[in-house]
Amino acid sequence: MLYQINPGAGTGAFSPFDWVLFVVQILLVGAGIYLFFVRRDNNTLRRRLLGWLGGALLVAGVLGLIVGGLRLGGVGPFLSPIWLYAIVVAELVGLAFAGYYARFVYPRQLSTTHTDRGRQRVGSTTSTSRPTAPTSTRSAARLPDSESSAPPESRTSRRDARRSRKRKGR
Repeated sequence: MLYQINPGAGTGAFSPFDWVLFVVQILLVGAGIYLFFVRRDNNTLRRRLLGWLGGALLVAGVLGLIVGGLRLGGVGPFLSPIWLYAIVVAELVGLAFAGYYARFVYPRQLSTTHTDRGRQRVGSTTSTSRPTAPTSTRSAARLPDSESSAPPESRTSRRDARRSRKRKGR
């Protein structure tokens, strides 16, 4: 077990396993840059998730590249294999968390977002940014006959709905 902690007497030459891990770190940095800086998505929830994942991949890949570079450079303490194993274990924990998040948390958030949008479309006829008085305070006596007999805004065009909202505001 001591060989895991003590720095080796080698010159910093990589074994095939070390090269595979180094190439994986380069791929992680590339994937992190793509997800964090390049990829854009119309879905705000997915965009936020991919940005978070891209940042995590970028940080993990850069840390792995730093440790691999120091090991390849022959810096004494980083010649011990424990550093590479620590990086691999941290990346596997991050991968497990990303899998958990994608499997359980993200679908729940996505369904909540879809039900909220569905309620907003079906339940409200005005925008959410403009406060309106509750319908219980409006009396039928105050509404003109033309507005009370008008079809619901959900069945009219957008232009007609905007016109009727302007008339109500006068």
